[in-house]
Amino acid sequence: MSTKIKQQKLLKPEDFNKKTKKRSKATTKSYENTKIPNAQHIVKVEKKSNKTLHLVIFLLLLVIIYFVSPKPSLLTYEKSGIVNQSIYWPGFYTIEPFILDSNLKADASITANHLFLCHKNLKKIQCQKYKIIDEKGVFSVILHYYNTYQK
Repeated sequence: MSTKIKQQKLLKPEDFNKKTKKRSKATTKSYENTKIPNAQHIVKVEKKSNKTLHLVIFLLLLVIIYFVSPKPSLLTYEKSGIVNQSIYWPGFYTIEPFILDSNLKADASITANHLFLCHKNLKKIQCQKYKIIDEKGVFSVILHYYNTYQK
């Protein structure tokens, strides 16, 4: 009849067991190696997103402060034919309004085109009334300050 074919093994049973153990160790090592960089990559992505989040919040706060706080203006005012330009900073909470180049207390009614300059400590002397001719914005304040005080 037919003869049975004997299966031949190329490795002895001990050698076969050693190779399978090596293979299982190699696959677990490669799995661990691929797993660790992915975890580190996720941590790096979270750190980058945290940095961008902090940057966005900081910029948002700067924009809010810019719109809430009063801005300086460059006032051109005159009295008795004498014209002067000064930087006027309106008050903010406890800070009183002031003119940068004067020690006098400033009180401006820009809508009515009047500027009152008063002595801080002397109550007997009346305030001087000036007529506001022109009012300019923040960029002209920067240019005027640079041209006048930074020479």
